[in-house]
Amino acid sequence: MRIQEIAYNYGTFPKKELQELIDHRDEVIPDLLAVLENTCENAEVLAEDEDYFAHIYAMFLLAQFREPKAYPLIYRLLHNSSETLEHLLGDFLCEGLPQVLASVCDGNIEPLQQIIENPQMYEYVRSSALSSLVILVAWELKSREEIAAYFLSLFQGKLEREYSYVWSALAIESCHLYPFEMTDEIKRAYEDELIDPFIISYDDIQETLDSGKEAAINDLYQNKNNTYRLIDNTVEELENWACFSGMDEDFPEMRKSFDEKWHFEEPRTEIQVPYRKEIKVGRNDPCPCGSGKKYKKCCGQS
Repeated sequence: MRIQEIAYNYGTFPKKELQELIDHRDEVIPDLLAVLENTCENAEVLAEDEDYFAHIYAMFLLAQFREPKAYPLIYRLLHNSSETLEHLLGDFLCEGLPQVLASVCDGNIEPLQQIIENPQMYEYVRSSALSSLVILVAWELKSREEIAAYFLSLFQGKLEREYSYVWSALAIESCHLYPFEMTDEIKRAYEDELIDPFIISYDDIQETLDSGKEAAINDLYQNKNNTYRLIDNTVEELENWACFSGMDEDFPEMRKSFDEKWHFEEPRTEIQVPYRKEIKVGRNDPCPCGSGKKYKKCCGQS
């Protein structure tokens, strides 16, 4: 089993195939890294393909394997435009990326800091990098004091003083560390309208402060197997994702037609994960023949 055999998602979760990859960890790591390299080189093209999924599997598996060689590749991938990242990563940007980054960084937080402090990067990527630092604290891979000091430096000037979601995320993540050192700076950020009170209000901040440091840190430690977890089991992480809700009833015929109609090229990396040169018609899109039917119910089943 190689990753290219499950490179596309058509509605069913490849549990058996993923487990086989996990069982052959050392053999598949080079292929997984090659998938990420290919995705970096062809990000805009692959972002057009709603079914492409190899990069998601690769990031989760490499995170489970604690493979530090994945770190610079993910870092490179995250420098794409917000539009490309939304299409390529979707909900993973907020719901999986923080855990993956924390799992592959091997304690090296400098690239995470570069992401956070770069105003040119997508705000949700920057926010996920903030969350990954708190994950490291939850697992005692970084001290609370080190990350709290870094957060304070963001409030004091390392973060551009322009409204973005990053400021609200910084307030949220600071609360998980008990933000008593940052109280004045947080208050000033609210006064300057940098933090959205509908996302996190100052009353929420005060409630955390009133609860005491021990309670806040205990809550973080107790949550380390939920939101603030490391990736330990790719199958459990992915099997309940909505995109695996079930195979389309027309899948066998559709896939046969798909394979016959679309031209594939080999990528520029050694891993054999195809990408489409032409723009793909989604199976739920209107059929280009003009019949008014969905593609899967028309030319997609021929």
